[in-house]
Amino acid sequence: MQNTKLIHHFKVLKESEYREFAIFLKSPFFNRNERILKLFNYIRKFKNDLSSIKLDKEVVFKKVFPRGEVFEDWKMRELMSDLTMLIEKYFVWKETEDNPVEYKTMLIKSLDRRRGDKFFFRYASSMLESLEDMPLKDMNNHFQQLQLNRMIYYHSETSKYSRKGAELYLSSLMNNIDAHYIMTKLRYECEATAWERLRGTSFGGLLSGDFVVKLSSDSVEENILMKIYSMIRRIFKSQEYKLYPIIKEDALKILDGITKQEASDLMGLLINISSIASGNHPRKEMLDLYKIAIRKELFIDNGYFAIEHFNNIVSLGASEVEYKWTKSFIEEYAANLPSSGDKKENITTLYDAQLLYAQGEHNDVLYKLQQLEFDDISYGIRHYQLIIRSLYELRDISVHDKCNSFRQYLFRKQKQELISIIYRESNHNFTKIVDKLADTWETFRADIKAIETMINETENLELREWLLNKVARENKEGPAT
Repeated sequence: MQNTKLIHHFKVLKESEYREFAIFLKSPFFNRNERILKLFNYIRKFKNDLSSIKLDKEVVFKKVFPRGEVFEDWKMRELMSDLTMLIEKYFVWKETEDNPVEYKTMLIKSLDRRRGDKFFFRYASSMLESLEDMPLKDMNNHFQQLQLNRMIYYHSETSKYSRKGAELYLSSLMNNIDAHYIMTKLRYECEATAWERLRGTSFGGLLSGDFVVKLSSDSVEENILMKIYSMIRRIFKSQEYKLYPIIKEDALKILDGITKQEASDLMGLLINISSIASGNHPRKEMLDLYKIAIRKELFIDNGYFAIEHFNNIVSLGASEVEYKWTKSFIEEYAANLPSSGDKKENITTLYDAQLLYAQGEHNDVLYKLQQLEFDDISYGIRHYQLIIRSLYELRDISVHDKCNSFRQYLFRKQKQELISIIYRESNHNFTKIVDKLADTWETFRADIKAIETMINETENLELREWLLNKVARENKEGPAT
């Protein structure tokens, strides 16, 4: 059972939802099969150990079916399938229950299909008025408006020839289509151009320069979000770095007035452009923005802290010598990282080791990390990188063996399709250059200048700046004596 959809769904059920789902299952409206409830209650006992052998099908069968009944695989599969479908129904119900806008939209659609015309028009008009009165609309708000306009306009009770029908609903429908399209294209073009800058990958389907020039200045200026995304695009496309202070001021001003998801996305873009447009101290600027995001509880979704942002925060805190603050951050938020089977204490230890590395405590890094292993690829790669860098700093010749182990690890993960070819290549290139640098310690068999050229000319390369610093050190110190 361990690798089934049912067990996967158990993993994503929140602790607070188990009791509520049990009540859901007991309702005869949703479930009249006692065995389904038995199956749920049995699996629930192992919610903290869903890989237990006690969840093998034959073991579970004996607990759920009457004593003496002979095991048949199809019976277990049917029962598991029924419970899986009920969990999915619960997920859908929960989504609408926790989202008032989604709930009301579904109610309006239901009334439309059932010809409940009186309250359809009342609820749809009320929701439209609420959306119209919003001081700041994002792309989802415009989409909700165009959906409502479409339902009202095409309702059989709406005259297509009246001034109200044509000018009010149809005109609003067209305006919201334009606003949703423009904002969505601008928003995701900012994301795509940020990705292009990071990975050198080109995307198709982006806005043409001519289209952006033709954007109505009124349509951009009247919506501050659209204005911000338009300016971010100009920074990425035209290097208009003078726009950064304006973007920062506008973005920070509206964070509390937009959805948490939109605020998280916007803050991520702001941090991204600050790295190239904020002057002489981009790392300090990025860390300051992250501190604002932490105070506003951004980058945390459904209790999980986005791992890429967590990594950046620890790296920035260490580089800015804010060790105490970074240590407190790790202690407070490491429990919110996705674990994928890794123990939370091991994840915390990994980030503590990164902080120790920044403080020059390389022996302590090795002491903490040598016996650890990680299932999650992002933790596993960081684990190997920290050990290799610490061995190098200590001029420990076993760095060659660890580089070789890392290459084998990368090959396995890429074969399992858990890592992209590009990311594998960038880490593989890192190990090759570390090997060459380590060769210089005693004999100078490797040419330092050639290694520096290799670093600068290698397109996909992890920790390029660190490698260049090591080249500078080897040039200065020469071989070990």
